[in-house]
Amino acid sequence: MVPLVGSSGLNTEPLEGPYSALFVSSIGSHCYAVSICSLNPRFVRRRLRHIAMRGCAVHRRFLYGSVSLLPATSVFSILPLPNVPFFWVLFRAYSHWRALKGSERLMLLVSDNSKSWSSLNSTKKGSGHGDDLNTSYEDALSPPWV
Repeated sequence: MVPLVGSSGLNTEPLEGPYSALFVSSIGSHCYAVSICSLNPRFVRRRLRHIAMRGCAVHRRFLYGSVSLLPATSVFSILPLPNVPFFWVLFRAYSHWRALKGSERLMLLVSDNSKSWSSLNSTKKGSGHGDDLNTSYEDALSPPWV
């Protein structure tokens, strides 16, 4: 087995197993190093906006599908067994709801709409936390590019 040579020129330990050489040779031409300085912030924001829009669409569709399956799987509750399909679909609905909220939050963060930021700041002020927590939370919610 030939030892791998890292980007710093130092030898690293070879991978173990019969398929390690095949794995290393298959990923050799597909790995690229990207420095942070070479990234255009406009393209990064556009890509994140695309990911957020796609996530909203996908998770909303699957959330509606999971919620619509809940009544059908609740029929199994008459059996004297644990209702695994119902709880599985319920878990999927909850997971898609959380992912949808995350996608909506990402969309809010990458959007240039200052009205959304002001509404977010006004809703968190009445949260009832201590003043020291609200101050650090306000600093964390400010748009990173302003």
